[in-house]
Amino acid sequence: MMVAGVIGLTATTPVLAANGFSNICSEITDAEQRAAMGCEEDGKVPKTLIGVFNVLIGATALIAVIMIVIAAYYYTISQGDAGRLAKAKNTIIYSLVGLVVALLAFAIVNFVLTKLGG
Repeated sequence: MMVAGVIGLTATTPVLAANGFSNICSEITDAEQRAAMGCEEDGKVPKTLIGVFNVLIGATALIAVIMIVIAAYYYTISQGDAGRLAKAKNTIIYSLVGLVVALLAFAIVNFVLTKLGG
Protein backbone atom coordinates (compact mmCIF):
# COMPACT_ATOMS: atom_id res chain seq x y z
CA MET A 1 0.00 0.00 0.00
CA MET A 2 2.81 2.36 0.80
CA VAL A 3 4.25 1.99 -2.70
CA ALA A 4 0.90 2.87 -4.27
CA GLY A 5 0.66 5.94 -2.04
CA VAL A 6 4.16 7.09 -2.97
CA ILE A 7 3.45 6.45 -6.64
CA GLY A 8 0.18 8.38 -6.44
CA LEU A 9 1.81 11.29 -4.62
CA THR A 10 4.74 11.43 -7.01
CA ALA A 11 2.50 11.24 -10.05
CA THR A 12 0.11 13.98 -8.97
CA THR A 13 2.69 16.45 -7.67
CA PRO A 14 3.61 17.76 -11.15
CA VAL A 15 -0.06 18.35 -11.92
CA LEU A 16 -0.41 20.47 -8.78
CA ALA A 17 2.87 22.27 -9.41
CA ALA A 18 2.06 23.09 -13.02
CA ASN A 19 -0.42 25.77 -12.00
CA GLY A 20 2.22 27.68 -10.03
CA PHE A 21 4.63 27.84 -12.96
CA SER A 22 2.18 28.95 -15.63
CA ASN A 23 3.41 32.55 -15.78
CA ILE A 24 6.98 32.22 -14.53
CA CYS A 25 8.45 33.22 -17.89
CA SER A 26 6.24 36.25 -18.29
CA GLU A 27 7.48 37.63 -14.95
CA ILE A 28 11.18 37.47 -15.87
CA THR A 29 12.29 40.64 -17.63
CA ASP A 30 16.07 40.13 -17.92
CA ALA A 31 17.00 38.40 -21.21
CA GLU A 32 19.87 36.44 -19.61
CA GLN A 33 17.63 35.09 -16.86
CA ARG A 34 14.95 34.17 -19.41
CA ALA A 35 17.53 32.25 -21.43
CA ALA A 36 18.85 30.51 -18.30
CA MET A 37 15.32 29.40 -17.38
CA GLY A 38 14.73 28.09 -20.90
CA CYS A 39 11.89 30.53 -21.54
CA GLU A 40 10.63 31.14 -25.03
CA GLU A 41 10.49 34.70 -26.33
CA ASP A 42 6.72 34.88 -26.02
CA GLY A 43 6.54 33.84 -22.33
CA LYS A 44 5.77 30.14 -22.80
CA VAL A 45 6.39 27.53 -20.13
CA PRO A 46 10.08 26.54 -20.05
CA LYS A 47 10.88 23.36 -21.96
CA THR A 48 13.10 22.32 -19.05
CA LEU A 49 10.07 22.30 -16.77
CA ILE A 50 8.15 20.09 -19.17
CA GLY A 51 11.14 17.73 -19.33
CA VAL A 52 11.36 17.53 -15.53
CA PHE A 53 7.66 16.66 -15.26
CA ASN A 54 7.98 13.97 -17.91
CA VAL A 55 11.04 12.44 -16.23
CA LEU A 56 9.32 12.34 -12.82
CA ILE A 57 6.22 10.72 -14.25
CA GLY A 58 8.32 8.27 -16.27
CA ALA A 59 10.30 7.30 -13.17
CA THR A 60 7.05 6.74 -11.30
CA ALA A 61 5.76 4.47 -14.06
CA LEU A 62 9.05 2.57 -14.08
CA ILE A 63 8.82 1.98 -10.32
CA ALA A 64 5.26 0.68 -10.75
CA VAL A 65 6.37 -1.77 -13.44
CA ILE A 66 9.28 -2.96 -11.28
CA MET A 67 6.88 -3.51 -8.37
CA ILE A 68 4.59 -5.57 -10.63
CA VAL A 69 7.53 -7.79 -11.61
CA ILE A 70 8.60 -8.20 -7.97
CA ALA A 71 5.02 -9.00 -6.91
CA ALA A 72 4.73 -11.56 -9.72
CA TYR A 73 7.90 -13.21 -8.46
CA TYR A 74 6.50 -13.36 -4.92
CA TYR A 75 3.26 -14.75 -6.33
CA THR A 76 5.11 -17.61 -8.03
CA ILE A 77 7.18 -18.53 -4.96
CA SER A 78 4.29 -18.30 -2.49
CA GLN A 79 3.71 -22.09 -2.72
CA GLY A 80 0.01 -21.75 -1.94
CA ASP A 81 0.47 -19.84 1.33
CA ALA A 82 -2.70 -17.73 1.59
CA GLY A 83 -0.98 -14.81 3.34
CA ARG A 84 1.82 -14.57 0.81
CA LEU A 85 -0.63 -14.93 -2.10
CA ALA A 86 -2.81 -12.13 -0.76
CA LYS A 87 0.21 -9.87 -0.25
CA ALA A 88 1.45 -10.51 -3.80
CA LYS A 89 -2.03 -9.93 -5.29
CA ASN A 90 -2.44 -6.67 -3.36
CA THR A 91 0.98 -5.47 -4.47
CA ILE A 92 0.08 -6.20 -8.09
CA ILE A 93 -3.24 -4.37 -7.75
CA TYR A 94 -1.69 -1.32 -6.06
CA SER A 95 1.13 -1.20 -8.59
CA LEU A 96 -1.34 -1.33 -11.47
CA VAL A 97 -3.31 1.51 -9.88
CA GLY A 98 -0.07 3.48 -9.51
CA LEU A 99 0.80 2.83 -13.15
CA VAL A 100 -2.62 4.03 -14.30
CA VAL A 101 -2.30 7.16 -12.14
CA ALA A 102 1.17 7.84 -13.58
CA LEU A 103 -0.11 7.48 -17.14
CA LEU A 104 -3.06 9.76 -16.43
CA ALA A 105 -0.75 12.29 -14.78
CA PHE A 106 1.47 12.21 -17.87
CA ALA A 107 -1.52 12.90 -20.11
CA ILE A 108 -2.90 15.65 -17.86
CA VAL A 109 0.43 17.42 -17.37
CA ASN A 110 1.20 17.41 -21.08
CA PHE A 111 -2.32 18.62 -21.89
CA VAL A 112 -2.14 21.45 -19.34
CA LEU A 113 1.34 22.54 -20.35
CA THR A 114 0.41 22.43 -24.02
CA LYS A 115 -2.57 24.69 -23.32
CA LEU A 116 -0.26 27.03 -21.38
CA GLY A 117 1.92 27.27 -24.43
CA GLY A 118 4.65 24.79 -23.62
